[in-house]
Amino acid sequence: MSNETRTDLMAYLPEYLKKYCELEAIMQTENMELENIKMQHTQVIDDRFVISCGIYGVLRFEKMLGITPLLDDSLETRKFRILSKQSVSIPYNYIFLMRQLEILCGKDNYFLEMDFVNQILTVKIGLVSKNMLDSVREVIFTVVPCNILTVVDLLYNQHKLLKNYTHRQLSAYTHKRLREDVIL
Repeated sequence: MSNETRTDLMAYLPEYLKKYCELEAIMQTENMELENIKMQHTQVIDDRFVISCGIYGVLRFEKMLGITPLLDDSLETRKFRILSKQSVSIPYNYIFLMRQLEILCGKDNYFLEMDFVNQILTVKIGLVSKNMLDSVREVIFTVVPCNILTVVDLLYNQHKLLKNYTHRQLSAYTHKRLREDVIL
């Protein structure tokens, strides 16, 4: 907290009481407590919104929505899961699904194809969002009707992305890493 917003309780004492060192020690202690209360109040306000919440707010949202976090999830990943679960609403249609994927994965970070004749929906998300695959699957299975077969997978690296690199550069990677890791 900045010094401009700090409250100095000594300023509220009359001049004749400011000379006592006992009162000064009490006021310094009370100042620290007041700052602690201000920080906790700010965190309570921040915890009301998913974007600004801390770990306590995330835990509360996860409990409300029935989300169990993975052990290696970062705070941002957990917030993403909460937002993806909250963003699902009726009516569900193809355009709605496209918008949801754009929100969850980014504008050009997914592939969506619907085979209307065979009733098969294929969704592939970019490797940048691969730790969000389970959340995207959950949204897909919530939104898509049961009579449509859904295939949800990662959008792996393809030859057209890797062709700009030399064999020597690519030899530092395993085949699995070339396929599944984000190559810069």
